[in-house]
Amino acid sequence: MSGQRADYFANHANKLRFPWSLYHRPLVDRFARELAAVAGARVLNVGSGPFLERPSFPPGCDYHACDVDPQAVEAVAARYPDVPAALIRPGEPLPYPDGTFDVVMASEVIEHVVDAGPWLDELLRVLRPGGRLLLTTPNYGWSTLPLIERTVLELVARRQGFTRRGIHPNKLTRRTLRRLLASKPVRDIGIDSVSFGWVLFARCTKR
Repeated sequence: MSGQRADYFANHANKLRFPWSLYHRPLVDRFARELAAVAGARVLNVGSGPFLERPSFPPGCDYHACDVDPQAVEAVAARYPDVPAALIRPGEPLPYPDGTFDVVMASEVIEHVVDAGPWLDELLRVLRPGGRLLLTTPNYGWSTLPLIERTVLELVARRQGFTRRGIHPNKLTRRTLRRLLASKPVRDIGIDSVSFGWVLFARCTKR
């Protein structure tokens, strides 16, 4: 299992390279536009990985990162000394007081969370009232995504030393994601399809 985790972590380095950039670059650009509209905001990146997209984000924000993988936390600390990075544990509270951040973002994380309700509650806890929640997830309402995952993406993963089986226990569509967000104390929910429809980009405001 540790070898599989290491190989999956190493796979982060590919996401901004072609052809993986066809999927990930539109997400990075969309986050960058959202963050440019809140210059000076205190931003938490939940499930940050090595935070490779940081140079693409506007410089005026105060960025913080957290991840369940020690490798990710170490990578962020080494690469960006100005970005505080915290190791978190699944199912445990985030190590921040209530209402700490103006923006909480989570890119391609919620699909890995078995019980997304409490996870979202925790993200909203550390977000101030009026703050923005931004998240992305694969669009399982896109009919060909499961087939691509079982075939092409699984083949690539195995060549890199890991498997994608079971990697996304939470498979969301636009409808189920909207229903989930609507059950929380948020307003102004918007969900767009990006990256050729492969991804859902959601944004909302904490009430």
